[in-house]
Amino acid sequence: MPGAAAASPSPSASESSPLPGAAAESPSPSPGAAAGSSPSPSPGAAAELPASSSTPGNATSGGGAGQTTEKAISSADAGAAAESIKGAAASGNVEATAAALAAAASQGGAAAQTAAVATAQAAASDPGATAKVLASAFVQAGGGGGGANAGSAIAQAFASAASAGTSSQLQQAVASATASAVASNTGAAASALASSAIAASAAGVTSSFVASQAQAFAAALSQGSAESFGRAIAQALTLQPQSQVTQAYAQAIAQASAQGGSAAEGAVIATAAVFCEGGSSAEALSEALSQAVSIDSRGCTVLTEARARAYARCGPSGAFASSSSEVVQRVLGACGLPGPGLFVPQFGQFPGFPSFPSFPGQGRR
Repeated sequence: MPGAAAASPSPSASESSPLPGAAAESPSPSPGAAAGSSPSPSPGAAAELPASSSTPGNATSGGGAGQTTEKAISSADAGAAAESIKGAAASGNVEATAAALAAAASQGGAAAQTAAVATAQAAASDPGATAKVLASAFVQAGGGGGGANAGSAIAQAFASAASAGTSSQLQQAVASATASAVASNTGAAASALASSAIAASAAGVTSSFVASQAQAFAAALSQGSAESFGRAIAQALTLQPQSQVTQAYAQAIAQASAQGGSAAEGAVIATAAVFCEGGSSAEALSEALSQAVSIDSRGCTVLTEARARAYARCGPSGAFASSSSEVVQRVLGACGLPGPGLFVPQFGQFPGFPSFPSFPGQGRR
């Protein structure tokens, strides 16, 4: 596929918007800026907290991973807490460990900062194990009304990872956690994701959050939760209609479109699911799509294929058929598509979109 188009202005004045298709590989905001803009009470503390000398065996022994994590955080031992996070799945203490991280986030201050450093350290060496704990944390926080705490925790963790030069590993962990959380509890995950987008913007780490969500389309496709991810995005956009949330997901969709392959296919399936629901969900996602295609015109490929998929699955009631809002008309017009309710061709019959072959398996799902 051709190189990504120039990105649109960033939602945060402290950070430049990532180039679509490149953010997953590009470096996160500079370590100094990320740590300095973190919502922690002591800028730069993420890089200054000492690593623990605790061994992995000590991290998961005693009263369980959750209690060990809480104890490590209370004593500002980020290294021990990181080992506890990594060992939580193997020891069957994922939920308890996630609860300990959530408690630290709600306390704020040094506890929240230690938990953020621990999360970044755990993801740096074991993104898969860390993702399991983060997925549980998303669901617990969102389901209990603590989405704001979860968002702040993720933003602080991204800032810490930027300081340590391990942003890509944490992005991978958050992507996988997102795909798992939306399948477990879509509403709770939506609340946590919306808050994460807002907190990331405030902390100057939007590019890391965006990259994680672009990767989440591929992760959700792999885990079979792409439709749930689409619904979670639409709910996040509806719950928190702030521009930071819309801009973050616009950039994520643009990046997934530019990457092609499983990321683009996941975006197609996610978008089609929301189109089938129509109403306010489709309109909220349409605003993000409108911005996405202005960032990178390859977003039109996702939009076109998603609309065709929605028609094939839902018939005339899908793909905006019941909506004639200005934003829907705008995004359709930007991609040269007919208005709501008009005929749309079948998969693969759209002239002028040579990148369709990069979406493997479409038209057969």
